[in-house]
Amino acid sequence: MPTARADAVGEPGSGKRSLTLLRGSLLALAIVVVVQAALGFAGFLNAAPAVIAGIAVSWAIGTFIHRRRHGARMTEERAATDIQRQTWTAADCAGGAALVAALAERTWTGLHRTTFLYDVLSYHLHLPASWRAAGGLTLVPTPFGDPAPAYTPSNAELVYHLALAATGNATLAHAGQIPFAALAVLAIYATACVLGTTRATGFAAALGFLLIPEVWQQAPTAMADLALASLFLATIPFLLRLEGRRTWPDLVALGLALGLLVGTKYVAVVMSLPVLSWAALLLARRRPGIRRGPAIGVVAGLIGACGGFWYVRNAILTGNPLFPATLRIGSVTLAAGLLDGPSIRASDYHVPVGDLQPLLEIVMEIGWGAVAALGLGLVAARRSRWPALALLMAACAWFVVPFQQSRFFFPVWGIAAILLATATTRSPRLGGAALAAATLGAILQFPTPGRLALLGAAAAGAALGPRLCTLVAHAGRRASPGFWFAARCALGGVGVIATLGWPHARTDAPPYRVGDHHDDGWAWMRAHAHGRRVAYTGSNLPLPLWGPGFDNDVRYVNISGGPNVALHDFDHVPPPAVPTAEPAPERQVPDQATWLSKLDAHRVDLVFVASLYPGVRRTMAHDDGGFPIERAWAETRPDRFSLAFASDGIRIYHHRQRGRGGNP
Repeated sequence: MPTARADAVGEPGSGKRSLTLLRGSLLALAIVVVVQAALGFAGFLNAAPAVIAGIAVSWAIGTFIHRRRHGARMTEERAATDIQRQTWTAADCAGGAALVAALAERTWTGLHRTTFLYDVLSYHLHLPASWRAAGGLTLVPTPFGDPAPAYTPSNAELVYHLALAATGNATLAHAGQIPFAALAVLAIYATACVLGTTRATGFAAALGFLLIPEVWQQAPTAMADLALASLFLATIPFLLRLEGRRTWPDLVALGLALGLLVGTKYVAVVMSLPVLSWAALLLARRRPGIRRGPAIGVVAGLIGACGGFWYVRNAILTGNPLFPATLRIGSVTLAAGLLDGPSIRASDYHVPVGDLQPLLEIVMEIGWGAVAALGLGLVAARRSRWPALALLMAACAWFVVPFQQSRFFFPVWGIAAILLATATTRSPRLGGAALAAATLGAILQFPTPGRLALLGAAAAGAALGPRLCTLVAHAGRRASPGFWFAARCALGGVGVIATLGWPHARTDAPPYRVGDHHDDGWAWMRAHAHGRRVAYTGSNLPLPLWGPGFDNDVRYVNISGGPNVALHDFDHVPPPAVPTAEPAPERQVPDQATWLSKLDAHRVDLVFVASLYPGVRRTMAHDDGGFPIERAWAETRPDRFSLAFASDGIRIYHHRQRGRGGNP
């Protein structure tokens, strides 16, 4: 990424505050990730909530003591400056109120979900549930779908684990991307401030990004694509600032953001290349401030500590940091894996990159208002760096990422929001029209009660906000910093107690349903399976089997290999004759005795067998009903298995372990 300074960089208004808040958010997220990773690899993951809570309390006490000693009262000059900064216009208040209302509505939706995305039930929450049960960061197999989740970087899943462990249920975890949505909003706003825009412009740009239909839909879920986009966007303001002078706060924040970004998922390796290149050029060139050597060392060290450790783990276990993908340059194989180019391109989610019709559909999905806004923004900000960066990110998402899906374009839409903010500084009329088209167009074209309510929130903010801000500013001038800090701590404490206590009190968590053969089986499990040790097979959606309070122990029990065998131990198994992105080599040589012995070893007392989805049946053995081999094995051993539930696509068996209940 070129580092020529095509945009003015400044810090008007609340720029410093937004940057400070962004740095603090990245540090808090890094603490959550690094502490849990360290404890998880050591086998003490269940201690993570207490350790993180201890760190938070220690920080709050230390900050309070520091402020009591060194900040008893602001001077009149500082207080006057603070009031000037806190003077908000009606437009500022309207934008801020709309953003707060949007995040609140998305939070409410996430905490009251009745429908769930496939990947959430497949692995995004199944992984942290399995880690919680095991007390460590174990490899969790996904043999009936994409094999990569067992090895992929999982920083977002560590955040979801903390929500699961702290509450004992999935209520908070299901809304797990709300903090990342807030982080994306904050990053766009902070970048707009660094570029010299007004508060209202920053708020409008952030709201425009949040209102992108798929961003809006994914925000209150436990996916990881918005998490990736938010961390990508969090690097931008610090890269801009480091073009002028290297400072420790900006270097540390950049290292945290880059490390957390590459630690979200494998796709982040591709999507981070533009900002990694930008950072490398900045750190390699002479700049005022911190010298190159220490600057490079700090950023590189934080990248490794906050996300790179996942790749080190994979390299140690498998010899390949990106396992199960094969690393190859030309005809030279750098690291072997299960999935090569033809296998990946055989996926149902791969689209030939020469077919531009799906790309056009992805662009049009953001809505006519956003498309019009992009056109106006490109005209107004055509000489800035943002059009080139947006095109580069789109090229990465379309040509380099093997699965051409709209969710991988979230970083592109974030850069587009920054482009619109820049447009207002280049041409206020065109930029303002673009932001209006992006926000109002998104609300009017995709109306829902929650989105339409944002108009009311904006109107109320414009009418009441300036007066309220003035009152708060004058009150702040009369009160000591210690008073306001204590008030914030008290308010935060109430919020933490309410957040962690309310999910524990919920008993009306909705049942999981996806509209196929799984639903009846999950309903039986919800009604009858409590405190059970469950083995599942045939299904790539194991999360509902854990139960509403996660009181079951759920695992996939392999049908071949040794007691602790993992996917990478089957590299000797010949690949399927037909290229597939879901090869499942661990199921190619089934052995009933091995399966039964593993059921006994894990003390399994309930076996959940689902018929395979049609896509999985293409490469995996099954009977006439689509069931995997475990169904036939269970029905030929009445001494070990008794049928508890049967439907067209589900069989559930009670399992009697060898040597128990009088059976041999």
